[in-house]
Amino acid sequence: MYARIQTIASRPDNADKLARELVEIISGHPGYAGLVLLESALLTLWTTRQDAEFASQRSQAGRGPRPVTLLTDDSYEVEEDQPGPAAHRPATDGWIGFFDGPLRPDRLAAIRRAGAEQIGPALRAVPGLVRTLTMWDPGTAKFAVAHLTDSPGSLREVGETITSTRPLTGDAPAAVSGPDRIATDRVVAYEPV
Repeated sequence: MYARIQTIASRPDNADKLARELVEIISGHPGYAGLVLLESALLTLWTTRQDAEFASQRSQAGRGPRPVTLLTDDSYEVEEDQPGPAAHRPATDGWIGFFDGPLRPDRLAAIRRAGAEQIGPALRAVPGLVRTLTMWDPGTAKFAVAHLTDSPGSLREVGETITSTRPLTGDAPAAVSGPDRIATDRVVAYEPV
């Protein structure tokens, strides 16, 4: 599975109407596999990289020019799609952490190790965690992680759980530093397909 994450400069005035239209348009594209629309970011899931990369062209052909200004537009391979304890509930809040590339091999290894051995197991104890997506782009050596929760309080608990983990033995603290950028917002639309 592949993911595309687009971040926007500012939320438009008619955001709720646009959100409904956006979901309708995107969900009709070939290879569509799900969507998370935050107030400041759109994460879409696709069966192939080509489907992810051509989604905007297909949307513009059906609708016209984009109604928002994009800050970033990145494609990733989904390495892991992990349901949380609240997977049966709708996502209401989300956090996306971006680790901009190119990541040094030691930093990437430390991030992956911390995720697999510490953060992932600790997050499974957060009752309001709906889903975690771990995404990687080998071409640019960048990484992104999305956590979706069922409430703002659960999202705070996810953040506290992550920040309370310490570097594993042998990992330099700088190697496991947090993301370069984050998007933390209310979930406007969630289609887990």
